[in-house]
Amino acid sequence: LPIAMYWSDHQGPFFRPIHWMLSLLDHKVIPFDLFSVRAGQTSYGHRFLSSSKSSMGKAFQLKEATDYVSALKKQFVLVDIDERKKTIEGMLDTYGASKESFLDLLEEVNWLCEYPQAIQGDFDDTFLSLPEPLLVSSMAKHQKYFSLYQKKGKKETLKASFLMVSDNLTKQNKGIIKQGNEAVLRARFNDVDFFWKQDTLKPLADYVPKLKEVVFQKGAGTLFDHMTRMQNIARYVVGLWGYERHLEDVLRAVYLSKADLVTQMVAELPAMQGFVGSEYALLSKEKACVCNAIKTHYLPLGEASELPQNMEAKLVALVDKLDLIVSSYHVVYRPTSSKDPLGLRRAMLGVLRLLLDLKKPCLVDELFSKAASFLDSKPNGLEELKTFFQKRVAIYFADKGFRKDIVAANQSLFLGDLVKAQSSLVLFQDVSQREPECFRQVAQAAMRVSNLIQTLKQNPLALSNITIILDQEQKLKVLIERFLGKPFQFKEAHRLAIGLESFFEAVMVMDKDPKIKLNRLSLLFYAKACFDQLGSFEGIEL
Repeated sequence: LPIAMYWSDHQGPFFRPIHWMLSLLDHKVIPFDLFSVRAGQTSYGHRFLSSSKSSMGKAFQLKEATDYVSALKKQFVLVDIDERKKTIEGMLDTYGASKESFLDLLEEVNWLCEYPQAIQGDFDDTFLSLPEPLLVSSMAKHQKYFSLYQKKGKKETLKASFLMVSDNLTKQNKGIIKQGNEAVLRARFNDVDFFWKQDTLKPLADYVPKLKEVVFQKGAGTLFDHMTRMQNIARYVVGLWGYERHLEDVLRAVYLSKADLVTQMVAELPAMQGFVGSEYALLSKEKACVCNAIKTHYLPLGEASELPQNMEAKLVALVDKLDLIVSSYHVVYRPTSSKDPLGLRRAMLGVLRLLLDLKKPCLVDELFSKAASFLDSKPNGLEELKTFFQKRVAIYFADKGFRKDIVAANQSLFLGDLVKAQSSLVLFQDVSQREPECFRQVAQAAMRVSNLIQTLKQNPLALSNITIILDQEQKLKVLIERFLGKPFQFKEAHRLAIGLESFFEAVMVMDKDPKIKLNRLSLLFYAKACFDQLGSFEGIEL
């Protein structure tokens, strides 16, 4: 990003020097001064395309504020960002580029030009022997070029051509611009070809020792240390979930997962990390599942991003993110509202989505603690990490459309079994919409029981040892014995809520006799345990 600097009379920092300001309300000038520049009704056209000897473009007077867009369009400036974008999209359609594949590039190019015009360039088709993603990435990241495709049967293949969007295109300079950009791209592709040939002179595994020379995070060791911790976490989760048959391949994929970071290709094209490793692993005769895991272990990249597909890749992706998170908090790195360069929010979202996808029983609290136990020293910031993770999970489910009060009520479950927590949210949301009165009665009963339980200052009596005095106590006990530890859904919860309503009408829970009070509170303790099988009702809005 540009660095904010002070200009003129130091009225404040700004990214660029201001040359003129246009300030109109209808046809009247609204005068003011900023950075020693006086606002008026003069503006300027495109610096190169409008007919002027001035480096700022052709000056013109704007008489009406409503003429702003049309007046600048006559001077080769498309003010409307959406109009510029549609113009570029039309060019992509005309030349056969895929808009869907280049949404980020389209957005970037849209902000780099005022009057976009397209030029098609070509490159030597011998470069097509290189992996397509390397060529596409080199064109997009370095040169802001769009790749062009041609149909061969039902498949689209990369053409030996590219599309560039120019902001200074005329009949006179079109040929020069085309030749210059082709020459630049030829040099780029020669580099890619050279790095490919040099890197593949040895197997991918030979790059692993070099990871010892690269710092992962200050205070958290090298990339080799990161990889070693990933292997330790992998052994733990494989044993936890009974995936021993995948262990050898998972450990191999973890061992090779970061090796491409020290290759020349990734130094040239950092966005290709993972893909480069998988291609080099394939040339090194590694198993297909190992190659796939190396390629996709950075996934998911966001909420809508795809997940890794095979089991080895899912496990490698999970352990990579777990160590990134715990090691970052260990060295006192924290994401802020405006900065998160290590992508910890994305990593936490990845852990959440992977655990939900794996559908394996797991206490998140213990998973983070175990991952942190492999650090070289006593972990720092672990509780803060867990609290932040809880909040990220709550935001995730709220964004998925779950009622915020239901999410908030169950937030304590987000450090437990996430699959079970999600099931609770789905159940609560469904019943609250289909049977709102049933949901209200159950939630009201559960919250009343929970409030009374807070007065229990000692361990509850065993259910079998509770002394029964009144008929309503016996009826409630029978219901609890029927439901506790057994399949329990809202139908059963509703019956228990009705039973509790009758119980509260007939029974004084807070009896003066402490023994009677203990018996009744113990009974309610087990009633709450029944409700807890569904989830938490604390704070539900009735």
